Amino acid sequence: MLKTATLATTIALASFGLTNAAEAAQITLNGTDYEVSTVVGTYDNLSSTLSMTPWFGDENLARSAATQVGNALGLPNLNGSSGPYFW
Repeated sequence: MLKTATLATTIALASFGLTNAAEAAQITLNGTDYEVSTVVGTYDNLSSTLSMTPWFGDENLARSAATQVGNALGLPNLNGSSGPYFW
């Protein structure tokens, strides 16, 4: 079963230069597949959405999610020499 999740703000994705930013990244966490996409907004506006993600509040799971998203997107920044930025 593929679940759809949102990755933003705490682990916000900046995909500058990504040619097809609408594509979602496919990741697997603890045996469950997720389709991860980006959202735009403030933490206050997105907090209820963010808190529903399985990695919210779980640093190790968040790192795994961020690494997998980064690997899925490749090197979209700095003329192909750097992966996505998370902050």
